[in-house]
Amino acid sequence: MQRPLGSISGYNGEPYGRVHLLFDAEKAYGLQATKFRGYLSLSDAFKCFFLETVETFNTYIRPHVKAPLSEFHAMFFPRLVHAWQSLCGFERLALHGYPLQAYAGVRNIFDPVQTLSAALQGLVDFYATEGVVPGQPVDMKKVKKLRRQTEQDVSILMSGAKSG
Repeated sequence: MQRPLGSISGYNGEPYGRVHLLFDAEKAYGLQATKFRGYLSLSDAFKCFFLETVETFNTYIRPHVKAPLSEFHAMFFPRLVHAWQSLCGFERLALHGYPLQAYAGVRNIFDPVQTLSAALQGLVDFYATEGVVPGQPVDMKKVKKLRRQTEQDVSILMSGAKSG
């Protein structure tokens, strides 16, 4: 299969040659983009802070906590990991020539992270961030509606009209 694909995708005698032009352009864009040191300094400092915080929590704080983990830990941790991986991935995307797609992706993680922050601060509960009301049967239409409403309420409170 690979040989026929390579033969029909040749350019200037090189298999898949056209796509290598794209890879070269992405690399050249990345070299230019990394010259914006202000952004990269801020981004890299945040990543270091995040990684140091996780390491400190895992190696020092968590071993000293004797109480059971909160039931919300199972909701919080996957969201945190997803947001981290998304942020790092979108930065790679931006630095390789796709800044608009990266911005759109970052915008899609902003609201859930803001809502998670509100839950950690006690402004809303974790159940509401999931769209769940304890003790009530799960109705997916109601779940979606409550999640959306919680995100909107948090947005108004944390970055909108009621944020101050």
